[in-house]
Amino acid sequence: MPMPTDHVASLVPGAAGRDGGNRPRLALLDILRLVAALAVLFFHWLFWAPTHGATAFESTPVTWLAAYGFLGVQLFFIISGFVIFLSASGRTAFAFATGRATRLYPAFWAGVLLTTGTILLTTQSTPLELLPRFLANLTMAPCRGSRSFRWPAICSRCSRAARSSR
Repeated sequence: MPMPTDHVASLVPGAAGRDGGNRPRLALLDILRLVAALAVLFFHWLFWAPTHGATAFESTPVTWLAAYGFLGVQLFFIISGFVIFLSASGRTAFAFATGRATRLYPAFWAGVLLTTGTILLTTQSTPLELLPRFLANLTMAPCRGSRSFRWPAICSRCSRAARSSR
């Protein structure tokens, strides 16, 4: 059954179809990702840190420009929305969800295991305290730290908020 977004893949120069071929990376998106990452880095390093006394220097000639580096986060959101739209075009919801899960979960689980192992090795928590947080984090559910959302989390801010809301 044709999908409403089937034509989108044909708009990307050189993009292969869903018949097993891989789409090439869009170089411009990689450059924009780099620009966004550097903007956020410079925002924290050259604007936020000096204004909060977290660095030895007070200001630089580009501090005024670095103040706009927070916009790099919004640029990441725009790029992500475009990339997700492209990856979903011409696919069923099930195929899209399966593809995303098989791409994201293994790396995420590796990160959860590494973080949990580090917390255990540095004796920041006991295994019994950490087990519910470990299991909750395997789901990739967000930590909101509110009464309406009580998943325990590795992040201490959310853990404190969850304990205080009980």
